Amino acid sequence: MNSPLSPRRLSWAFCFLGWIVAPLRGEALETKALWVVKDALCSPASVSEMTRTAWKNGFNLILVQVRSRGDAFYRSQFVPLAEAIQGSQEPEFDPLKLAVEEGHRAGLQVHAWVNIYILWSSPYHPVNPKHLFYLHPDWFARSDGSRIRPKKIFLSPELPQVREHLLNVIEEIIENYQIDGLHLDYVRYPNNHYDYNLTARTRFMQRYAIDPLGLAQGSEKLADIFGVVGIEDLSRKRLAWRAEQVTRLVEAIHDLISKKKPWITLSAAVKPDVDEAYRKYGQDWTEWANRGLVDFVIPMAYSKDTEVVVQQVEQAMRAVGRKRLYAGIGTYNKPISETLRQIQSVEALGVEGICLFSYNSLEKEPGSFERLRAGFLPSPQERKRR
Repeated sequence: MNSPLSPRRLSWAFCFLGWIVAPLRGEALETKALWVVKDALCSPASVSEMTRTAWKNGFNLILVQVRSRGDAFYRSQFVPLAEAIQGSQEPEFDPLKLAVEEGHRAGLQVHAWVNIYILWSSPYHPVNPKHLFYLHPDWFARSDGSRIRPKKIFLSPELPQVREHLLNVIEEIIENYQIDGLHLDYVRYPNNHYDYNLTARTRFMQRYAIDPLGLAQGSEKLADIFGVVGIEDLSRKRLAWRAEQVTRLVEAIHDLISKKKPWITLSAAVKPDVDEAYRKYGQDWTEWANRGLVDFVIPMAYSKDTEVVVQQVEQAMRAVGRKRLYAGIGTYNKPISETLRQIQSVEALGVEGICLFSYNSLEKEPGSFERLRAGFLPSPQERKRR
């Protein structure tokens, strides 16, 4: 026989019902973030407009892209100033400094978004002769030991000199700017055909006594020496080696921040499929999150298909838990109605934050922010009432 609900049980029932309903207006999300691509940082007016728009429309975190292709949207002694702001009519203009000041004034968290290994991706060469493109071609990742792809040049994750340079870049940012966080992007290999830089190959050979290029090319001689089982074992070691090189940098950045400014949050944008991230890109982000090397990861679940996005976020949550995960959702490739559907779908899974890619794509479409705010994101006035 069913007994009536006691007042205490009734109270719990209403709490449970409230927990279910709350996500419909974004209440369960602690973090509502925007990736801000470098184009929005090219003038003081555009920076001010960006921070004002983010605040007005209910966001509380901006990830501002201050390192894109081996350049700097800030003042640096290691990296040349970005071409987009060279010759600015305001010579003292510092995009990162202004973004931090304006963002903090608006109550926003501001994270410096830095592209790590990618160095260049244009058919036109850099203008500045001090760009790393010219200074260290010996640091480039290579797909077959000699060839490079001029439209997509990455630094080699396997070179200690590259790691040292990148740590200098990171240290300069965290020392000189009052950022709340550091956000890593392109912290990976270009794909599974890299890296066969001669120095990188030599380092692998010193450990395993085999040329990784021969292993990748399926050398018959190696197959005769090691056999099928031996080749499979070496291939697994090669995958682990690649991931180890990237993880060593993430670990070093974590240690640097812990030593210098432990209150700074460290995060990374990552490939959404766990297995593909590891095998194809050498990106073992589940280890980074589970070891506490990063405070959170943002799987870039940019698919137009909401079911795919939900599957990818669910897989990521199983791998690292919801506390170390924000869902990255693309806005550039779908209507706002579908973006809203995806936000609500991943929030229903229990994620603590979302990050939209990008501010720039939303800003280009009139009414996009207003529709997001009306359909999901509470405005500052609504936040005060609540």
